[in-house]
Amino acid sequence: MFVRSELKQQAKDLMKNHFPQMFLVCLIGGLIAGEFFDVNFNVDTGLIQVSIAQTFDLTLDILEGGLLVIAFTLYVAGSLAFMAFVGSPFRQGMTAYFRNVTLGKANLEDLLHCFSGNYLHNVKVLFHRDLRIIGWSLLLIVPGIIKEYEYAFVGYLLKDHPDISPEDALELSSKMTDGLKWEMFVLDLSYFLWGILSSALAVFTLGLSHVVLNVYTKQTHAQLYQWVLTHHD
Repeated sequence: MFVRSELKQQAKDLMKNHFPQMFLVCLIGGLIAGEFFDVNFNVDTGLIQVSIAQTFDLTLDILEGGLLVIAFTLYVAGSLAFMAFVGSPFRQGMTAYFRNVTLGKANLEDLLHCFSGNYLHNVKVLFHRDLRIIGWSLLLIVPGIIKEYEYAFVGYLLKDHPDISPEDALELSSKMTDGLKWEMFVLDLSYFLWGILSSALAVFTLGLSHVVLNVYTKQTHAQLYQWVLTHHD
């Protein structure tokens, strides 16, 4: 079983030498992928509510009568398309970057990992993963969380094996996380106090404290994947 403190220390050691670039990758990638803002459509009121970095809120009241159904349909379709063709690929770019930090060969171009190779294949693999997680989440929240941890390594596998099929990526990630999902959950839970501090500082840092925490957690996850590789049969 992996030791959380060791993974975190490895991440912090790497942050000492790469932090400016790590921060830039998470800032750019997070903004484009939508990790730092939430858009909610309130069907009852016809309002579009935007929350930026959990700090700044904006409400748009631009919908009336018959436009509501059309706007809601476009909102859902647009959200799904954005997630599949932009959001997930940029999240994958961040995954590729932090994987390369572990390997000692990271650069800013890693953020465009999905777009520089077989873009449609990358989108297909990531879409299969996201669809599985969303599908289970719609049934029940807990199974959705379990599936999220079960498929946590799909992005890393896609980076290491660009031609891997969606089915093989899902199956291999499932095998690699077998018996580790609870420990992975506890690892994420160990950032709870950091999350509170990050939220408290968000107002004073214009939300940039969330970016710093993102750097820390993403590099730790990359170290976890490396640990599993060296201990996986």
